[in-house]
Amino acid sequence: MTWQGADRTHQDNPFASHPTRPRGGYAGRVLCVVPLLIAQLLIVGLTSLVTAAAVSAQADAPPLSLKRALVNVWPEYDDPRLLILYEGEFAAGETGFPQVVQFPVPPGPLQVNQAAGLTADAQYRRQQWEIINQPDGTGILSYTLPIPTFFFEYYVPGIEGQKERRIAYVYRTLYPVETLEFAIQVPLRSRGFRLSPVATTVTNDADGFTYHRLTYRNVQPGQEITLDVRYTKDNAQPSVQRQTPANPVATSPGRSLRSNIGYYLLALGAAGLVAAGGYYVWWQRKVVATDKKRMPASRRPRGRDKVIQIARKRETREPGQQMLPYCTQCGRALQPQDRFCPTCGTARRMG
Repeated sequence: MTWQGADRTHQDNPFASHPTRPRGGYAGRVLCVVPLLIAQLLIVGLTSLVTAAAVSAQADAPPLSLKRALVNVWPEYDDPRLLILYEGEFAAGETGFPQVVQFPVPPGPLQVNQAAGLTADAQYRRQQWEIINQPDGTGILSYTLPIPTFFFEYYVPGIEGQKERRIAYVYRTLYPVETLEFAIQVPLRSRGFRLSPVATTVTNDADGFTYHRLTYRNVQPGQEITLDVRYTKDNAQPSVQRQTPANPVATSPGRSLRSNIGYYLLALGAAGLVAAGGYYVWWQRKVVATDKKRMPASRRPRGRDKVIQIARKRETREPGQQMLPYCTQCGRALQPQDRFCPTCGTARRMG
């Protein structure tokens, strides 16, 4: 850069009276913005990929149907409420899972104990779940099932009456069911147990419980099956005492894995923005440090106090010695013919 001043030409004076231009130029500013753009593109790209994968999986997945299902209805088992234990197997093979599955549940406040995949050796692969409320007051239990066999259980207030108890349990399904079985447990210390429709078989177990069983074939989606249960019981004491599990199950609704995708993307985006901000700060510091290294020591700006100290030192002279003028900006000694400082380009004060 060349600029003309009075009768002298000065070359490349970065600390002249005009403001210093920022180092790095247009390219430096672009490089500072690039990480922020990359983070935003990363968030948008991941969101698009996840959405496309979910849509593709739903489109490619065959329609689900239940090969078998067993609904255990246990009134006042270890709690004054109604305990429902639902297990079964989807007809799709292992290649169709994991997959989101949904099951209608009765109205009222539910306490879901677990929603899981049930392995061949009776191990529960617990999953996160959510309840989707419906306009008619019922709900949909939804979770991602890792394998074709499933199990979930919940408590619901469904028992009416003080001494003469009555239960009206309504079963609904979103999937065709090839074989559906109900097992209604008779509460201990109860009498006059009646079930409508009448059970096809009655069985007993080693713990002294009696079960009334019903079997249905080829149940279709939207079909409702109502079980009317009645019995007499003199107290509200459950059949057995509840045993607290080693790891108590939370009673508040969980979230299905698909509901957590938004949180994962949000966390990833926040991490990307933090990384981009860190890169921006690092880049700015690097530019400043590079400029300081490139700048000759004689051209680096000095504080006003330093200039005054240099000027005062130069004022100390022997008697009869002529004092040389100095630059009021950087403190350099000026020659009589200098109208501008040869170091910083500041105009010389006359007089």
